[in-house]
Amino acid sequence: MDCICYKGSRFISVNSYLHTMRETLINSLTKIPISIKPAFKKVSSDNFIKNVLTSDLRVSIEICPNRALNEDLLSSIPFSFCSVTWRTPSNEQLEHVDQIPALILAKQLNSNGYNVLLHLAGRYLKREQVVRILEEVKSAGIRNLFALQGDPSEIKEKDDKKCDFPYASDLVTFIRERHGNYFCVGVAGYPEKHPQCENIEKDLQYLKFKVTRGADFIITQASYDYQRFLTFSQQCHLMGINVPIIPGVFIISSHRTLTAMSKFCGVTIPRNIIDVVEAVKGNDDDVAKFGVQHATELIGKIFENQHLFAGVHMFSLNNLELVKSVLQKTNINSECLVPLNA
Repeated sequence: MDCICYKGSRFISVNSYLHTMRETLINSLTKIPISIKPAFKKVSSDNFIKNVLTSDLRVSIEICPNRALNEDLLSSIPFSFCSVTWRTPSNEQLEHVDQIPALILAKQLNSNGYNVLLHLAGRYLKREQVVRILEEVKSAGIRNLFALQGDPSEIKEKDDKKCDFPYASDLVTFIRERHGNYFCVGVAGYPEKHPQCENIEKDLQYLKFKVTRGADFIITQASYDYQRFLTFSQQCHLMGINVPIIPGVFIISSHRTLTAMSKFCGVTIPRNIIDVVEAVKGNDDDVAKFGVQHATELIGKIFENQHLFAGVHMFSLNNLELVKSVLQKTNINSECLVPLNA
């Protein structure tokens, strides 16, 4: 049974509320860039992410296909790969998979030399739809997939038996059975457990199962506390999960996005962060300055322990100005960065 919460003058379901919060963070579909040219070395189409994680440049960026994307800024930022998020396609798009926004952007990025990780959420997809999507991805030369269940707010079917891919592990299994090792496959990890899981121990068991089914690496949900990442890495090691772990970092840009993302993802906000952001929440510039400083310090701690972590994945929401500011402060491959005012 769906829980109910009060909003304004009416009662709505929690899932509806979460969906509304998500929509405030993701704008409606915008024109996808036609030409995106990287300002740094191109990568080969068969460059598996599990292989590039050993390179000097261990920063990656998440990009949304349905938000405006600054092409010039993207081309000026060095990163080892970019992930393209998945959003529920329309029925028409599923009939013609080449019209799926995530696929359009992923193919454009890939053809322009970027190493692309395409998100794929299986809960609401039928087997034959996934077959066609994978063939389209394969024909485009994209070799990296991020297998997910899907956002809870977008999942309409509650009965697992009616789903071809009720969980991410089912999607990983299908990809391996259908395409062997053609794809490098990543899965999500949750330092504070998945919001729908009863406890962290059970969640780690699910994560290990995804790895045993064929996952090559893990990108974690965002956390604002380095200790969460450290504990998660140690817990994975004790569970025998030995694939590379990439912590996810979200740059705080405003009070609204901080609270909305944290509620949507089930992530705890440390008290010291709440105090700072609450004090300046009326000024987004001040919040963003704090967010850049916080992300810089968090990334610095992660890279101090490169034996535990394989890199950093930055959830950009296409706010590439903040990403670039963080990388400049972090001095990660600073010689590759074009100044912001260039």
